[in-house]
Formats: sequence, C-alpha cells, structure tokens
Amino acid sequence: MGRVQSTAMGNPSSLHSEGRRARRALEDARETLAAALNRPSREVIFTGSATEANNAAILGIAPVLESAGRQTILLSPIEHPSILEPARRLERRGFTLRWMPVMPNGVVDLEAAEALLDDSVGFSSLMWVNNEIGTVQPVQAWAEVCTNAGVVFHCDAVQALGKQVWEPPVGALLTVSAHKIGGPRGVGALIMPAGVRAEPLVVGGAQERDRRAGTENVVGAAGFAAAAAAVRREEASRLAHLAGLDRLLTARLSEKVPCVKFNVPEGAPRAPGIWNLHWPGHYGEALLIRLDLEGIAVSLGSACSSGAVEPSHVLEALQRDRETLFSSFRISAGRTTTREDIEQFVTVLARVAQEDDAT
Repeated sequence: MGRVQSTAMGNPSSLHSEGRRARRALEDARETLAAALNRPSREVIFTGSATEANNAAILGIAPVLESAGRQTILLSPIEHPSILEPARRLERRGFTLRWMPVMPNGVVDLEAAEALLDDSVGFSSLMWVNNEIGTVQPVQAWAEVCTNAGVVFHCDAVQALGKQVWEPPVGALLTVSAHKIGGPRGVGALIMPAGVRAEPLVVGGAQERDRRAGTENVVGAAGFAAAAAAVRREEASRLAHLAGLDRLLTARLSEKVPCVKFNVPEGAPRAPGIWNLHWPGHYGEALLIRLDLEGIAVSLGSACSSGAVEPSHVLEALQRDRETLFSSFRISAGRTTTREDIEQFVTVLARVAQEDDAT
C-alpha cells in the first residue's frame, strides 16, 4: 500500500502519465485479487465495503427482476443486515420475501428451502459462513439448485475467505471484504459473473466498467489484493492454526468454565475461529465491559450492530430462549491469535466465575 501511495497518486480515470500509473496499479490489484479468488478479473468490482457490495447485489438486480416479473426474493433469516435491510426496502416497494427455514443447529434446511422455489422467485442470497455463529451453509448445493431454477444466486463469502478451503459456489455473485483477512478497512468487492445483469448502485461516472461510479480506492485495492494473495498462499496453515485454537478453546472451557456453553451444537458444520457462547446469569453487555477491562475484546452479535441493545437476530432465528439471547457473546480469532491468547481468555472467564461465586 505504501508503494502504491507513493508511486501511483493520480486519478486512474485520467489519461496523463500519473493517471495511467494509477490505472495500472488498480488493474494489477484487480488481477491479483481475481487470481486469488479463482475468478476472471473482468468480474471484480471494487466497492467501499462488503456492505456496499451486498447492497449492490440485491438492489442492482431488483430492476431486472421487476422487468422479468420475478419479484420474489428467497433469503435465510440469519443473513447479515446488509442483505436483510435492502431486502426489506424492496419489500416496501412491492417485492415478496420468502424465508429459508433454519434448523436448530444453525444450518439452512436445504430440502425445505427448495420447496419454496417457484417461477416468481428471481433472486436468492445465502451466506457461506455465518458471521455470528460460524455455521457453514450448503452454498455449493444451493447454487446448483438456483441455477436449475433460473434464479440469480448471491453468496456473502466475507467470513469464508481465510476460514474455509476456497471452493466458491459456481456461477454465484460473491461478496468479499479486505479487513476480514488482514487487509485495509473501507474496501470490498462484488464478484459479478458474466451474463448477470444489474444496475449500478452508485451512479455518476463510468468507473468499474460502468458498474460502480466514483474514483477508485487504488491504495485500498492494492492492500486487499495483497491480503487475499497471502490468505490463499497460506490457506492450509491458517486453517490448521484456527482448528488448533478451536480444539484448545473447547477443551479449556470444558475444564475450567463448564457453565459457559456454545450456542452451536457439537457436530454442526462450523468454521473455526468464530465462537458464539452463552453464560447463564451473565448479561452480555456487562460481561463485555468486564472482559474489555481485562484487555479482551468480545462482541454481541454482529460488529455492525454492536451499538444496539436488541438481541441477535441470528440467535432469535434459531429459537433460542430469552435468557440465552441476552447472555450470549461472540469471540473470534485470526492468524495473529495465539494459544496463549486462548488460555488468557479462559483464565479471565474462570476468575470472573470465582468472583461471582464469592459474592
């Protein structure tokens, strides 16, 4: 990023030499990211965030769905708010929303979801790895179902990159994010397959092949591409590292703080490094503050809605009881998380439990 900032400071849409250098840096980043994702570079649309990419997917497809008379959208109720809120906006415009049933283990019931498909359904979105509970959804199988039904399929793959072997669903629109894999904040991408028609969400310029107006964040794109290349290059070792932390956390909680439980049952398909826990009798926000004072950062539900007092919509969809909803919290790990970090986290939880017992 430093190299690009110092050598390619021009506007990539300008024809002068400074602009051409910036354009080359941008296209280099696009090609590097595309290679990391195993997709053609012409499909990569850089955006300001994954939220923007999700909005661009669902709102951009909407006019095409209207003209085709397929105004039903099929979603899971555990999608990220950046999918749910645009969908509700479309519902107010006359679209119909249908909800894919989610089993108690946090995975979509594929057979029941398929029964909801008919000729009115034009678009479906299913998150690959849930950002709150870490469950892995059957996106490859669902992509095939959607293709056979003539339904445009979008997959929010933000949490999958770096936490799963990268085998994305064939033919799907994909959303990815830089900061989830160690890249810079404020840059994402929408991968749009050839042949998918959509109107741009941001207009007023011909950037990104007329698919997203505005001067591109060249430095951010370069950082995103470098992070994605590193994630794919180190994929096996990163996944092994996260799996080791997963086993360690499970063992230590069982030994030292057995009252803390996982909200996803054992055996459910789940990506390592995302843990949703509940501690009966401990209000989530109060526990967050106590842990923060110990230097441990946890969250309540999605980071994008962490300022809200409402319980997690994901756990509500799993029909967890009220006590569980308000005593749950999420922790996550990455490539820089160590075994010592896990040990410290469990030690602090154990100390909190002892203090509670003493009072």
